[in-house]
Amino acid sequence: MSDFNHGYARTVPADRADMSVDAGLRSFMLGVYNKVALGLLLSAALAF
Repeated sequence: MSDFNHGYARTVPADRADMSVDAGLRSFMLGVYNKVALGLLLSAALAF
């Protein structure tokens, strides 16, 4: 079997972590989740 645990962590160093990128990603993902929720509600309403 393949062993995918190579024993190293893929983390971003503290000096490279940019909070503005995190805020932009958060707002983008909230928009995506809101559109998915709207589509789910619309499809549920049409199915009813």
